[in-house]
Amino acid sequence: MLESALKVSERSLPSDAEHLRRLCGDASSMADTLAELRRDGEGAKPQAEAVARGAEARAAEVAATVRQAVGRVERSGVQQPAPTVAGRLEQARRWLEQPGVDDRGLGRQAIQLVVEEGYKVRRVLFPSLLLLLLLIMIMVFFVAVFVVIVVIVVVVAAAAVVAAAASPLLLYRFIA
Repeated sequence: MLESALKVSERSLPSDAEHLRRLCGDASSMADTLAELRRDGEGAKPQAEAVARGAEARAAEVAATVRQAVGRVERSGVQQPAPTVAGRLEQARRWLEQPGVDDRGLGRQAIQLVVEEGYKVRRVLFPSLLLLLLLIMIMVFFVAVFVVIVVIVVVVAAAAVVAAAASPLLLYRFIA
C-alpha cells in the first residue's frame, strides 16, 4: 500500500506529494518498529499494541490522503508526464512538433524523464554486459585449450600409428 501511495505522490500536486511522503515514512517506521517488537517476542505488550494502533491510523490517513491527492490533481487540470516511456515519448514528440504551444513544461519534463530512464537502463545493463563479455572470453579460452589438447592427442596418436606401422618394417630390415 505504501509503495502505491508513494507512486501517487510522484504524480500529485507538490503539497499533497510532500504530505504523502511524510505519512508513508511515518507508517513505514511504525511497521518496522512493530516488526522488531514482534521479532523480540514483545508483540503482545501494550507498547506493541499502541504502535499497531498508530500504524493502523497512519494507514487510514494515507488512504484518505491518496484519495484527496487524486481528486485535487483531477480538478486542477495540470497535466503530468505519462507513467510509461512510450507515453512520455509521445508527449515529447507532440512538444517537439509544436514548440509554440504552451504545454507548461510537460514536453521538456517528459524528455528529461525519458533520458533519466535511459540512464537507469544503462546502470543496470552495463555491468551485465561486462559480465557477459567476461564469460564469453572465458569460454573462448577453454575452447582454445580444448582444441590444443585435441591437436596434441591427434598428433600423438598419429605418431603412435606411424611408429606401429614402421615397427614391423624396421624389425624385418634388422633381421634380414
